Amino acid sequence: MSHPDHNGSADTHEHHHPRTLSASSSSYVSVDDVDISLASHASSTYSVSDVDSPIMTKASLPAPSLSTTKPTTSSSHSPSSNPKKSTPKGRTLSFTHKHEWPNGKRPRGYRTQEGKDAAEKSKNYKSGVSIPHLSASCNTYEGVLKHALLGAIRSGSIGYGLKAMVNLCLGMLKVMKGKVSFGRIFMDSFFGADAIRFGSFFGAFSFLWKFVNNGLRLYRGKDDRINGAVAGAIAGLAVLIESHERRVAFAQQMFIRTLAAATYTLTNRELLANQIWREHIVMEFKHRKRNKIMYQIFETIRQDREGKEVNASVVQDAILSLVSLNLKTDQPLELYIEEFETPYIAQTKAYYKAESSIKLSSCTISQYMKSAIDRLAQEGARNSRYCHPTSHARIIQECETQYISEHQKSIQSEFESMIANERTQDCTMAYSLLSRIEEGITPLLNTFEKYITTVGKDIILGLGATIAKDPREYVERLIELHIKYMQMCAKVFTNDAAFVAAVDKAFRTIVNDTATNAAARSPEVMARYTDTMLRKKQKTGLSESEIEDRLGRVVILFKYIDDKDLFQKFYSRVLAKRLIFDASLSAEAEANMISRLKSACGHEYTSKLQRMFTDMTISSDLNTAFKEWLQSSSLSNGLDFSILVLTAGSWPVNSTQPLEFQCPDELEKSITNFTTFYDNRHSGRKLSWFWHWCRADVRVTYLDKRYELSLSLYQFAVLAVFNSGDSFSLSEIKEQTKLVEVEL
Repeated sequence: MSHPDHNGSADTHEHHHPRTLSASSSSYVSVDDVDISLASHASSTYSVSDVDSPIMTKASLPAPSLSTTKPTTSSSHSPSSNPKKSTPKGRTLSFTHKHEWPNGKRPRGYRTQEGKDAAEKSKNYKSGVSIPHLSASCNTYEGVLKHALLGAIRSGSIGYGLKAMVNLCLGMLKVMKGKVSFGRIFMDSFFGADAIRFGSFFGAFSFLWKFVNNGLRLYRGKDDRINGAVAGAIAGLAVLIESHERRVAFAQQMFIRTLAAATYTLTNRELLANQIWREHIVMEFKHRKRNKIMYQIFETIRQDREGKEVNASVVQDAILSLVSLNLKTDQPLELYIEEFETPYIAQTKAYYKAESSIKLSSCTISQYMKSAIDRLAQEGARNSRYCHPTSHARIIQECETQYISEHQKSIQSEFESMIANERTQDCTMAYSLLSRIEEGITPLLNTFEKYITTVGKDIILGLGATIAKDPREYVERLIELHIKYMQMCAKVFTNDAAFVAAVDKAFRTIVNDTATNAAARSPEVMARYTDTMLRKKQKTGLSESEIEDRLGRVVILFKYIDDKDLFQKFYSRVLAKRLIFDASLSAEAEANMISRLKSACGHEYTSKLQRMFTDMTISSDLNTAFKEWLQSSSLSNGLDFSILVLTAGSWPVNSTQPLEFQCPDELEKSITNFTTFYDNRHSGRKLSWFWHWCRADVRVTYLDKRYELSLSLYQFAVLAVFNSGDSFSLSEIKEQTKLVEVEL
């Protein structure tokens, strides 16, 4: 590497070491006309690469030492006399912080060997000397301009031609449709502003591209000043960034150390203060002053319990100071538990044991329970004022032990009287207190269940034999009893599942009890009650909504029946009678009742009942079709004849009937017609007639007044015999009707 000496002449030296600059608080490295400020920093090297730079691609800056030295000049540190050896192929320029130039500054005209070579080449650009990456026509600025103009003309012509041809092709579509002439389209395509404007734009763009691109290539090889300045600036900036980062890291370390030292000092001071307070105040009063501090604290709390005015904040601070004394230890609550909590719980036990015994002996159970509830609430608030949160549960538990557990039998023995006399407030207080202790409400549950069972059995016993005649009072009295105690569970026992289960267990015993009253067969009685509610023209005195409510309550009692199949048997019988004889209150009411039973016992339980309803619907459609068939066949005899076709196995009908019953002649023709109609409609089916389920509405016209009689078919058969005479013997009637003597 070569450089000028003090007199401006060039010397050649062997380069063994990079140039060095002495370290100071602020040093400067000059690269031509650019100055870069370098701050002192720790040892580090930065490299900045510029692939496109022909002069410099890397700058390395070792860290300066912290000592300040004067600028020195040494032949061993001078640039090398051999450019090829001093400057490697990577074109690396290295800097350190020891000056090798006179006055500490590089002479103004210094360049690297490669920079000199590039400058030498660039000086000959006017004479047409070849420059790398440029064609022969672009070795001068005049050549660059001429090359750009020719390229612009070519590009503009091509753009103009292409745009004109595109416009001509598009215009030919209009020519083929006959809208415009070819001459007009040709003129617009080649002489229109659109093609000229596009060609001009394309040519201008080509001119700028070629001129700028070739001009930059020409100028790039002229001199290395700009490349050297940029590389030096980037290297200096890297040094500044490293210096800043190190100063920030140093400041952070100093801050952390200072904070840690301050925290450590503060912690030590707190520990020392707590130790002095514990040994010279707390322990001093405990061992030598008969623990006067704790005694005064307990005395103040006792006065607070008795309703006297005390300074609660002082007591609170004194108690919680025991926590803060051990706050920085492994057992922060050890001193608090030992000095305050343990003796305080003992004091609480003694205080409430004496107080509860005195109150129980001098007050009623109601007054005692009210006092216990008030005391527990007060103690909870007092704990929040004075004690650490970890003590609350233990202190309250001790209060509950003395006020509730020790005297629970007295409360439990009074519970039955509370229920019997409907002292709901006392029941609520008893439940509230006894539910706080383990197994406290178990005796209450047993008492509650036993009492309800006794009341229910007394009701059944009092009804006696009237249950068999009228089931309404039996069911409604039990419904009222159930409503009463379920409401009590909701209001008094907050719907506690245990008390609801006690009610259920009691009613299951009541409903299934037949020993008290043999007539109280609940499956049959409840089925008859529902029949009473669902049968039309019954004088119940209830509205439809009230009937629906009663039926809903019946289903609740139905859930307690053990033999639900027996209920289904009785219910299907009365339902069949209501449907066959058209005695139902409404189809909707019947459907709602079946839906309730389905919800209680499932689909299978009510499947037969549902099929009975389906048969009624099918029979209605069948009767309509039969009447239309009679009209079309001219077979109508003037009788209003209706048939119910029932599915075998779904209806609880008794098949026991006279085998040779002789149907009256008035009905024989209608029965024959229906059989013919049904056989034609459903081949392969067989109809079995249940005569004992048939009904007949008969008008009596031989008397002074007209009467309408609703008769069974057997009654009608006997009455029809007298249409042929005024008197008949029993044997004659039996012969004509084929009825057995029992039926007659």
